[in-house]
Amino acid sequence: MKQLRLDLDYGERVKLSDEICNKVLKLSILKKADIIACYIAKPEEVQTEKLILKLLDMGKKVVIPKVNPGNKGIEFYYLKSFHSELEKGYHGIMEPKTLLKKLGVKSHIDFAIVPSLALDITGTRIGFGGGYFDRFFSPAPERTTICGIAFDFQILDTLPSDPHDINVDLIVTEKRTINCSLKHKSIN
Repeated sequence: MKQLRLDLDYGERVKLSDEICNKVLKLSILKKADIIACYIAKPEEVQTEKLILKLLDMGKKVVIPKVNPGNKGIEFYYLKSFHSELEKGYHGIMEPKTLLKKLGVKSHIDFAIVPSLALDITGTRIGFGGGYFDRFFSPAPERTTICGIAFDFQILDTLPSDPHDINVDLIVTEKRTINCSLKHKSIN
């Protein structure tokens, strides 16, 4: 899966990322959300910069993760300006500067967009092996909708999972939106 993402042409990655992010922005559940958590993408992932900028333009409160490698945890910080409030962090990934306001309680997050290496149609998510998002969102607050965004080739019929893995409530790709949870009768 890693190689398939790396093999995706840059122009195609940007095009597909835009399609995915535009579909996310049209979700009624996202429109109702006040606080939205989103990751900053690595070059081979679904690109999230335009999505974050649009969320900020919509007046949403956006929180971005910062990794604490010492305790293998993440903390979320409020972001108001994409370009001036980020710095290179863990593994060279852009992270919020620590002078920003920290999210107090994870249960305040209404909608969380999480990175994924692979997903299956039931919501099983394979991340990148660090378990950062699994630990933070386990257990997931009832009010939080967890959304995995991915290129459609990253969606498989079934994946193995461990007890500590979090599932996503919905998946958005350039081709489809999959409701994986009974939590939401309607997501559009």
